[in-house]
Amino acid sequence: MEKNTERIFIANLRAVLRKPVTKRHRVAVALIRTLVARHSKSDISNVRIDNELLEELFKHGGEAPLNKIKVKMVTDDKGMVYALPPEKKAEKPKKTEAAKAAKPAEKKAEPKQEKAPEKEQPKPKFEQKTVEQPKPKFEQKTAQGSL
Repeated sequence: MEKNTERIFIANLRAVLRKPVTKRHRVAVALIRTLVARHSKSDISNVRIDNELLEELFKHGGEAPLNKIKVKMVTDDKGMVYALPPEKKAEKPKKTEAAKAAKPAEKKAEPKQEKAPEKEQPKPKFEQKTVEQPKPKFEQKTAQGSL
């Protein structure tokens, strides 16, 4: 695909239903990842799945993922492919320099709170007693000299 392109397709996830119930969520994510990689003609390691898409996929729970889901693929200049829900905009908001400069000033303006003095730990109600084990009888006999 060309750089900075968007494409919407419907991912068929019926194959997930053939898997055990406890493994369906992992298989569904892997299947979406492979479908996006195949349609974008990129490597599977370059595919990133958005959290909102995962929430939509598992809205009925991890053991019952949707059978079909609409996926919006967006590729960037670096070759990364992002799988998003179709309603979400592809562009991420960039922080301005003014916003970056304002954050450290806010942190410095706040006074530091002093920690309260630590309370002494209360003594346990019950103390553990150590009980000496009696010596085995055969040692006592040998100590007396009678065998």
